[in-house]
Amino acid sequence: MTEHKRYKISKISDILDVPEDRLDAMFSDMREWYAYAKQIQFAESENVTFGKTFTWVDDGIGGVASSAIAFPDGTVIEMEPGQEVEVSNALAKLVDSIMLEAVKTAVDRYKKEGEE
Repeated sequence: MTEHKRYKISKISDILDVPEDRLDAMFSDMREWYAYAKQIQFAESENVTFGKTFTWVDDGIGGVASSAIAFPDGTVIEMEPGQEVEVSNALAKLVDSIMLEAVKTAVDRYKKEGEE
């Protein structure tokens, strides 16, 4: 299977890495990503952040082929277009990641207090 070229766009100058003859395809996919991103941006909070990087895969297929939900502990739920995520599963992973961070913070605080 051929590996398609990937372009991470996190600042405007990153677009210069995309070949000129592929710009129309990249911008078409980016418009779809933008519409999707605007819809899910409302979910941002202290423990949930929306990734600000658009990764374009030059696969010759129009549109956004997949997306992912990443949790603070590194857990990632990959999604295909139109796929529904079971809320209980996603919520359980989010709670687990928040609890892991809380435990790490408490352990770090305990270690620091023990050193003083």
